[in-house]
Amino acid sequence: MSQSKVVLWVAVVLVLVGGFLWWSSSEQSQVPAGGNMPAAQNGQNNGALAPAQNTSDASLNRDLSAVDNQMQGLSADTASADQGLNDQPITQN
Repeated sequence: MSQSKVVLWVAVVLVLVGGFLWWSSSEQSQVPAGGNMPAAQNGQNNGALAPAQNTSDASLNRDLSAVDNQMQGLSADTASADQGLNDQPITQN
C-alpha cells in the first residue's frame, strides 16, 4: 500500500470519528436540565391533579354552550366545503 493511500484512510477515519463526536455532543445538549429521568424519580408527583376552578353549573353550561356553538360552526364549514366539492363544472363555449 502506498503512503498516499494510508494518509487518505487516516484522514477518512479522523473525519468519521470527528463527525461522530460532534453528533454525540449535540445529542447530549438537547437533553433537558433535569435529565431524562421519569418525573417520579425527579421528585415531581404527576399523580396529583390541580384543584378544579370555576366548576359551578352556570360555568359548565357556559362552556357547553361555547362548544356547541363551535360545533355548529364546524358543521356549517363542512357543509360549505362539501357543496364546493360537489359543484358541477360549467361548460365553456
